[in-house]
Amino acid sequence: MEKGSSNPENLAKYIQFPNGYPKMIIEIGVARGGTTAMSKVLACSPSFDAFGEDILRNAITYPKDQGRDPISIQMPGENNHVFLKETYGPSTESMISYYPLLVWQLAAERAGISEKEFIQKTRVLGVTRDPLAIYNGWLKYWTIIKGLTSIDEAFEKFGQLSLTNLIAAYNCFSGTVLSALDQGLETNVVVAKMFENSAQGVEGVIQKICDKIGIEFTHDMVMFQDSKKEQKIDLYPVSVDSKYKGLHKQIDDRGFRYLPPNYNYSDEILPSLQKAGLMQCYRVLHHIAEHTFGQVGLPSYMT
Repeated sequence: MEKGSSNPENLAKYIQFPNGYPKMIIEIGVARGGTTAMSKVLACSPSFDAFGEDILRNAITYPKDQGRDPISIQMPGENNHVFLKETYGPSTESMISYYPLLVWQLAAERAGISEKEFIQKTRVLGVTRDPLAIYNGWLKYWTIIKGLTSIDEAFEKFGQLSLTNLIAAYNCFSGTVLSALDQGLETNVVVAKMFENSAQGVEGVIQKICDKIGIEFTHDMVMFQDSKKEQKIDLYPVSVDSKYKGLHKQIDDRGFRYLPPNYNYSDEILPSLQKAGLMQCYRVLHHIAEHTFGQVGLPSYMT
């Protein structure tokens, strides 16, 4: 990582704060772990003036990997409230092995922002689900972008790549959450299981998340649509190819819906996930979420 385009120093120099450091919530998570649904809900809050999705990847890393000049990101000023989403995975090295929190911290340092101000004005929100569910989500990703006929074909062709990359991505993600806590940043973790059979209902869970991270909740956030963001600054517009839409079918005009995860191929990959420590990583994240939001059931295969 140190020599490649994912080196935090190589990414930080393309982010600028010409008018001071804004208040920021940085959402991080492993792809197919619930980050898109959560970001679409929370970015609709009237608390935010601006939002951004995978800026480090789309505006900086991808162009560098392709030999093009990255886009310099001009961040809003100190009076703005910004919501950012950065995800890990599922395919290339630059997608699975970087540390977005460190990138933003280095960029702030370059702009003369003190460590104290960075800590006071930056919140971290980790969003995830258990590794086996994410693994199956990645196989679905491969069936769609490669036009495969079945999940079984995806497992045969991309199962090992997905496993290797998931381990790297999940370790980067969990390491970033723990690093944020160590630095004294306001840090919360949301796990997808919170939305399953919750006594509070989906709306209640979202309201509890908003209360904890200090943003305004509205009932419209449960019935979100991208049009609700039209009055906000999109820091780096991301166009979604139509072939990806099948990955987000749970996000439609009916709003947020929790879909139970698939636990296929558990016999084949659980030993590797266990050996790599991903079960323990998830248990730590799960414990952090429970400490904040109350008891959340573990996935069935972990109990």
